[in-house]
Amino acid sequence: MSFYFCRSCFKSSWEHKKLKFFCGIDCGHIFCTSCLCEECNACGKPYTNMKICSEFKNQRIQEFNTKICTKILARMAYLKKQRERNAAVIKKIERHIKEEKKIIKYIQNKIRVIKISLYYVL
Repeated sequence: MSFYFCRSCFKSSWEHKKLKFFCGIDCGHIFCTSCLCEECNACGKPYTNMKICSEFKNQRIQEFNTKICTKILARMAYLKKQRERNAAVIKKIERHIKEEKKIIKYIQNKIRVIKISLYYVL
């Protein structure tokens, strides 16, 4: 029994009785032969495909899965760095907001003092 599902029609290999293989592509998406196009239906990237058939050796499947996992781990590392950068930018913005609030409060106090002094003068 196959554990592969088409990313486009979401059918497994046993549901596609006429199909003999699915294709795993560079970006990690898997499609049946009827849904396969010149570029990935999921992300739109061009690709080279690799047939996934029932006669596939475990080593080839493991190589394919390792390739996908490597790409996923690289993407996760990139996203972690981006999160850290975004957190640093947010902290910097929060510091600026805090400083600006102090300035606004100072100006509001000055305006209040001026209003009070004008009230007593008039």
